[in-house]
Amino acid sequence: MKGHVVLEITSVRDGRVVRRLENNNLFLTGGYHELRRVLKGDSTGGSGTITSLALGRGTSSPLAADTSLEVPVLTKAVDNVSYDDPNGKVIITTYLQSNEGNGFAFTEAGLLSAAGVLMARTTFAVPEIKTSEYRFTYTWTITAG
Repeated sequence: MKGHVVLEITSVRDGRVVRRLENNNLFLTGGYHELRRVLKGDSTGGSGTITSLALGRGTSSPLAADTSLEVPVLTKAVDNVSYDDPNGKVIITTYLQSNEGNGFAFTEAGLLSAAGVLMARTTFAVPEIKTSEYRFTYTWTITAG
């Protein structure tokens, strides 16, 4: 599994994308465990279903054994999950509206399963400070293989 994260920062005033960051992520051991549960037919607790985006202020590089963000700040339900079947991709989109997450300098992001398991994590080298002037759109693409 591999993932790619795009963060678009959009001006609320004029709808213009003022900054776009892209980064690969690490799919974690916990994420693989969740997927194995799905493959064996275990659906307890929503195993394997990605339901939330977690944001934080950690700066350490992701490790396969990570079970949480380094410095968690905010968890937000994902807004949309879509599938690009011919290319084997799952696309997860989460929006932080102008009234959400303000005042924090986000440097890490992760995907959480319905059971609260951290499935994937990434860090950004440059902190992005969220204010009410901007909407943040996180688009996370996961590809099998």
